[in-house]
Amino acid sequence: MAIDAIEPLLVADIGGTNAKFGIASTHPGSGEVNIYESRSFPCADYPSLEAAIHAYREQVLGEWPRLACIAVAGPVLGDQVRFTNLDWQVDFKNLKNTFDFSELFLINDFVTQAYATLYLPSEHLRCLRPGTPVPETPRLVLGPGTGLGVATLTPFGKSWMPQPGEGGHANFSPVNALQREILRVLTTDNNYISVENLVSGSGLERLYTAIGQVRGEEVAPLKAAEITSSALEKNNPVAAEAVNVFLSVLGSAAGNAALTLGAFGGVYLTGGILPKIDALIDSSDLVSTFEDKGPMQSLLADNPVYLVTGPTPALAGAAHLLIDRLGLNTHSYC
Repeated sequence: MAIDAIEPLLVADIGGTNAKFGIASTHPGSGEVNIYESRSFPCADYPSLEAAIHAYREQVLGEWPRLACIAVAGPVLGDQVRFTNLDWQVDFKNLKNTFDFSELFLINDFVTQAYATLYLPSEHLRCLRPGTPVPETPRLVLGPGTGLGVATLTPFGKSWMPQPGEGGHANFSPVNALQREILRVLTTDNNYISVENLVSGSGLERLYTAIGQVRGEEVAPLKAAEITSSALEKNNPVAAEAVNVFLSVLGSAAGNAALTLGAFGGVYLTGGILPKIDALIDSSDLVSTFEDKGPMQSLLADNPVYLVTGPTPALAGAAHLLIDRLGLNTHSYC
């Protein structure tokens, strides 16, 4: 549906590591959303979300937007929001007043990731497992970064209802002997091991160290980026195994979530890590662990799995969500 040009929108994706901002506008007539003035700021450099927004505002030319959608990495259950993997807190009313927003949506970051899947062009999706989505059932969106985000998108009339979740904090359940050994090693320091404890940036580092112990090899600590680089270059067997276990646990968690939520409308994997290791996914156990659900495997038989490869999907999702919520645009799934 074509829409008229609207005033610029502030969109933001605030994760545990980086705060990403952009200004969104729509093309007159076509309604196509464009993101410009994109900037990324390390969260560790700022004491608060407000400080990061001020830093962005100083770099933006032109009129400051009065409509905003800010996605944050944590549960949003009221006016007071605490980040899960970052020592920041947000007060909705204070944030709105400080920056003179006439409309502010403060939402979970994976709500915007989920909403973006409605508008992603085909070239920003790679099919990992073909299938046919079941009409009128939810889509599942999840992805690792600083943490493991999870959300669903459910058809509701002629629109879609995004629903955030905290599935990354469900407990890790091993599916083979190696994973049981990894769990044994990890529980010596922590009695509760979540999926996010393995499927995230720090989780990959944790897996690498644990597999070294299981294999009886002394491994020097590596950052997540170093582990993925070593796995891609095929010069470190422990790194390669850590990445495969990482993808295996992600696939299993995705299958569990799809069954739990009845999300047979497609699974979309996103986040900052997966596109960087795209070359390793097809040879991994991700798809096989997604499918391996015993007597309920048939329910996943036609559920397609996609990798989101496009840039800043959360910013685009935030823009579309804000436009739709304000009644400036409509989107039908029919």
